[in-house]
Amino acid sequence: MVFEKYAAGMKMNLTRFLSLPHLKESMSPTDGHYVDAALSKMQRIRHVALNVPHWLAEIASLGGTQ
Repeated sequence: MVFEKYAAGMKMNLTRFLSLPHLKESMSPTDGHYVDAALSKMQRIRHVALNVPHWLAEIASLGGTQ
């Protein structure tokens, strides 16, 4: 799994951040987000693997994952 490549003690950089799948909380997959706006200014994008409508859905969605 992609997460196994990154030990907890490793420093995060932009390349590493963008190489990982992301979870986004928004009512619509097309809703803007401050992270995406900042990345857009750098002409970069992230891979949003899962979009959930509420933070409570994050708990159920991530249960049992690494």
